[in-house]
Amino acid sequence: MICEKEACRKKRGGNLRIDNGLPASVEKIAEYCRRINTFWKVACYNFCMMRSMTGFSRINLITEKVEITVELRSLNSKNLSVSVNTHPESLELEYELRKYLLETLKRGRINCKIHIDFLHSVPAIRVNKGLAGSYIAALNEISQAFDIPDTTTTDTISRFRDVFYSTTEWAEDEGIRAAINDAVTRAIIDLEKERRTEGEKLRSILEEFLEELEGYVKKIDALKDKQRTYIKEKLEKFLEEIVVNPSVKDDVDDRLSVEIALSAEKADITEEIDRLFMHITRFRKLMDEEEPVGMKMDFYCQEFLRELNTIASKTRMKEISHLVVEAKNTVNRIREQVQNVL
Repeated sequence: MICEKEACRKKRGGNLRIDNGLPASVEKIAEYCRRINTFWKVACYNFCMMRSMTGFSRINLITEKVEITVELRSLNSKNLSVSVNTHPESLELEYELRKYLLETLKRGRINCKIHIDFLHSVPAIRVNKGLAGSYIAALNEISQAFDIPDTTTTDTISRFRDVFYSTTEWAEDEGIRAAINDAVTRAIIDLEKERRTEGEKLRSILEEFLEELEGYVKKIDALKDKQRTYIKEKLEKFLEEIVVNPSVKDDVDDRLSVEIALSAEKADITEEIDRLFMHITRFRKLMDEEEPVGMKMDFYCQEFLRELNTIASKTRMKEISHLVVEAKNTVNRIREQVQNVL
């Protein structure tokens, strides 16, 4: 069997040539097995691997009857949507292929294009003989009415497009259907390989950005204890400017201690920093999840921004405000990349 396939590759310039030649009932069982095998292969590519939502694959497959080209393109989308473009009359085939893709793929806007070239004559075109006869009779009537030569030929009739119409009898051929399923299966596996490759690139970019974000949070954490001293100095300077009577200085000192404590409590950003570190740790773990994680990552990006905005509203130090701005810029860059994650 391997030798026969290899010979067919050489004969067809590298394209895979198959001819199952199985009875209809056996072919249906074989098709079922192929689809089960596809699920396993796709599951293996998905295991512990972050993937991109974008990808492209192209498969060319040749049998004794047809040459099939399948193109699969995946783009970003919040949900999974699938469109299948094949022979315009084969609605049942499109429905089955669309259902197959929906069962196999996860998230993304999937476009599947299938081009079929018939290598031998197949029942794909039918002639409306009654309508053709009406055209011939009408042309003959015109010839007699206006005394002009009647030069009606098959070429003349072929210009009337409604004389010919497409059929989908070929789609009932088990061999052709099996070949289409094989081609789509191979395209799905290649698409998942492409998504995995792109996902590895995204992972590297996200890890770099996470390290950058974590660095900013560590710098903010190092400055948080300075806020109390900073607040005390600001209040003391303010009171020195407004207190004129020395007799009230002791009362002012007591009140100052209370105000410093209250202001320091309001400006405390310890909880926000702890949550940021926690979110960063969980974000990293998501990159090892088996299931699609793009939407979860986007949620954590929102949480990053929420905590940073809270820190910005509490802080009194310019240094911390500057670090918050830089950290938010990094989060936005992370979020841009997350839109591509499956």
